Amino acid sequence: MSELIPLNYPINVNGETISEIKLRRPTVKDMKNIDKQGGTELEQAIAMMAGLSGLSQQDIEKMDGADFSQISEVIADKFFRH
Repeated sequence: MSELIPLNYPINVNGETISEIKLRRPTVKDMKNIDKQGGTELEQAIAMMAGLSGLSQQDIEKMDGADFSQISEVIADKFFRH
């Protein structure tokens, strides 16, 4: 199962405009790797979002803050709070 989330502010990735992000459900391995990686909560959120979307961390960092916050909430609410 995955979640498709539209971006209010599309980003450019390798010359292509990305206007929506598809997130797959995280695995225990994803959560373990993020925990092992360490870093700040923001750095961990960027790494998790990159891993679940297939985008690079640098691509995630191009996102508007509002889109990043919205997607972070989706990850927390839909995937971790059940």
